[in-house]
Amino acid sequence: MKNLHRKALAVSALASAAVLTACAGKVAPPEPFNPAQAAEAQAASFIAQGKNADKYIKQVKKVAITSCNVMFAFKSNASAGTSGGMFAEAGGVTRAEAKVTVEYNLHGMDDAAMQKLTNEICASAESRTRAAGFDVIPGNVLAANANFQGMHKNARATPFDYKSPGKGESTKYKVYAPTGQGIFDPRFIGVMAGLGAAFKAAKGDNPMQYEGKVMDELGADAMHLNILVDFSDMQSDGHGGAFVSKDSANVKAEARLAISGDMSFLLNSELNCWGKDAKRQCGADLGKVPTFNTSRPVISGQPFYKALRNETTTGDKVGSAVTKGLAMLAAASGTKGGMSVDITRYGVDVDPVQYGGEVKKYAGGFIDMLLVTAKSAAAAK
Repeated sequence: MKNLHRKALAVSALASAAVLTACAGKVAPPEPFNPAQAAEAQAASFIAQGKNADKYIKQVKKVAITSCNVMFAFKSNASAGTSGGMFAEAGGVTRAEAKVTVEYNLHGMDDAAMQKLTNEICASAESRTRAAGFDVIPGNVLAANANFQGMHKNARATPFDYKSPGKGESTKYKVYAPTGQGIFDPRFIGVMAGLGAAFKAAKGDNPMQYEGKVMDELGADAMHLNILVDFSDMQSDGHGGAFVSKDSANVKAEARLAISGDMSFLLNSELNCWGKDAKRQCGADLGKVPTFNTSRPVISGQPFYKALRNETTTGDKVGSAVTKGLAMLAAASGTKGGMSVDITRYGVDVDPVQYGGEVKKYAGGFIDMLLVTAKSAAAAK
């Protein structure tokens, strides 16, 4: 890192693996996930429990997996920038600021391939939940249920494009549900869709109302499973603040397959129902939902891609050169402001078989750890 006395600020973009080593007097990093090791032996290191999860999970009797969503990252980027703070110009000091952006793009998986992978992960979740000791309503029984069909008919169609919150660059995801199902988790569908769901509620065809009917009819606890599949790790040192001068801009990035997510249960024992026959409605108590989620992601230690290519465009390079030139002129002339920009883009080429195999292996291990944590909490005195 080179600092040119506030006139021009050097920027580094590290698009390589960050190797963490234990130094003298420092705590060694935790052990990575081992797919060959039992879930019971590793779950405590990867899974956290929500508030009162150990209390409410004891009420789970019969599980219906009413929602299984798999969210895949297709574009991931991060940026960092320098900042002089509010008082940088005091005393006649002129700064030319700098910004660095690194972007990774996934290539080789289309919607059909992602849908197939989602179907396999969610089908596996059913068998894994049963193997963990839960009484599980078979998926074909759910699929034949009219209220289950109504729930997903009134949900958002899959795949659903999701953009992470924030201005400027962001990670872009697609959320998938099993074939024939939709997406109704408010974290994905957003405020506007939530307002639409509220209008549907007035007519009685809100997906959550149908879900309550499914729980009531089948005497089931509704299980929601959300899996996030990332393909890169991005770390930025930020953009500074109004009162703090920041004289460097760093982004560290590497291609890594990482699995995270959560699992929750809507309790039949906390279901409130009213009305009769066709007018009967039911709603679960959302204040009593045992939840189990990621405390640190499950990261694959095996190759999951065929190639990593620099795909920075000519336009990126020209735009960066022009902006740098303007920034240098601004600094040399004593003009306020000016911004030097560096953009680097990488393409991560994957083979569907290789990528899919790694995703299923590590997603399966993550689901197993969620389930053994829940089962252990249910059995605790």
